[in-house]
Amino acid sequence: MLKRKKEENSVVIPNREQIEAEMARLDYSGRYHSALRSTIYSLIVVAAVAVLLATLFIPFLRIYGTSMTPTLENGEVVACWKTTKFDSGESSRFTLIIRYW
Repeated sequence: MLKRKKEENSVVIPNREQIEAEMARLDYSGRYHSALRSTIYSLIVVAAVAVLLATLFIPFLRIYGTSMTPTLENGEVVACWKTTKFDSGESSRFTLIIRYW
């Protein structure tokens, strides 16, 4: 018959310095996660506002056709500003701001 050794169930009690170090680590971890979360939320809000403003106020349009040649070529992308004020001879509701490629 085999003899079994007694298992020792010893509990290690940490000292004060170890407890304080662990509390400091947990506190830092909590502050880090809080700062990271708030930064990510801020970036999401800024991106959403930028997309909303670009969609509502400054649309990007691709030119199709050659009716605007030589001013605008077929396939160019332009950023426009929506306007409600037209001058004589204008038939567009957009004013060209930036011409891309």
